[in-house]
Amino acid sequence: MNNDGILHMDEKTPHIHATIVPIVTGERRKAQKEEQNEKKKYRKKNTQDVRLCADDVMARHKLKHYQDTYAQAMGKYGLQRGIDGSLAKHISTMQYYKELIEQQDSLQENIETLLGLEEESQKRLKQV
Repeated sequence: MNNDGILHMDEKTPHIHATIVPIVTGERRKAQKEEQNEKKKYRKKNTQDVRLCADDVMARHKLKHYQDTYAQAMGKYGLQRGIDGSLAKHISTMQYYKELIEQQDSLQENIETLLGLEEESQKRLKQV
C-alpha cells in the first residue's frame, strides 16, 4: 500500500489527509466465492500479481486501525489521536479565512493600542 499525507492547518486541530493507493496481492474474494458456488465468471489469474483493491484496505475497521497505530507511533512527538467516533464537523474554507481575517483585525487593533501606550510612556519618560 502506498500513501502520501498532506498536513492541513485550516482547522482548530491540525490533521493529515492521506491519499492511499490500495495495491494488494492474493485471490479476489468474488473468485473465491464463485469457486465455492461452482460458478466461474473470472478467469484464473496468478494470485501473486499486484492489483488495486480497496475492499480490505479501506474497510471501516482498517481505517480506524490506521488512525490508532499512527497515533501510537506519533505519541513520542506529542501528537494525540483525534477523538474516536467524534461527531465534529469541518468548517468551510470560507469560514476559516473569515475567522483568520477577524483575528488579524483584532491583532492589528491590539498593536495600535500598544503603540499608543508606548508613545504615551515615552512622552511621560521625557517629562521626568
